Amino acid sequence: MPYVPFDIEKSKTLLKEAGHPDGLSLSMVISNSNIYLPPMQVIQEMWKQIGVKLELKVVDHPTYHRIIREDANPVVIYGANRYPLTGTKFLTQFYHSKSAIGKPTASLNFSHYGEVIPGVDELLDKARYELDQKKQVQLWEEAQRKIAEDVVSVPLITRKYAGARTSKLDFGYQPKSNYAFNEKMRLLK
Repeated sequence: MPYVPFDIEKSKTLLKEAGHPDGLSLSMVISNSNIYLPPMQVIQEMWKQIGVKLELKVVDHPTYHRIIREDANPVVIYGANRYPLTGTKFLTQFYHSKSAIGKPTASLNFSHYGEVIPGVDELLDKARYELDQKKQVQLWEEAQRKIAEDVVSVPLITRKYAGARTSKLDFGYQPKSNYAFNEKMRLLK
C-alpha cells in the first residue's frame, strides 16, 4: 500500500477543496469493544487537529454491527479475521460491488467500492474461477494494488491472534466455527 504521510496542512487543504473550509462535524456509532473503540478515539484526536469534530456514540458490539449494516455511519472501523485466508473471501466481502451494504447480496463493502469508483469486480471474478493458483494469486495482488491506489480503505492496525487445536484443549463449549481463547478454556491431561 502506498505510504500516505500524516500531513495536517494537506488535510486542511483537502477539506477546503471538498467544500469544508471551516472543518466539519460528524457523528458515528462505535462499538465498546477494545478492538474498535481505542483506534477510533485515536482517529478522533487526529481529526480534531484538522478541524473535523467527530462525536462517538458508544454502543454494545451487536448494536454496532446492526447499525453499520444499515449504512448509518459516515466512517466504519471494522476488524476482520476470516478462515481460510484466501484473497477471494476477504477481497470479495469487502470490495466487490455486489457486497455493498444496502444490496440484497450485501456483505462488508461499507465503502460502496464499485458503485462510486469503478472497482475491482472483474479482477475478483476472474480470480475466483482461476484454476491456476499462480495466476489466481497474481489477480488478487493486482486487485489489492488497485484497492490501495484508490484508497478505498485504510488499514490501521494488525493484531496477532493465536489459535490452537488439540484433543487436549477443552474450550468450555463446542466450537462450530472460528474460535478464540477465553477464560473457560483449560488443558486436559
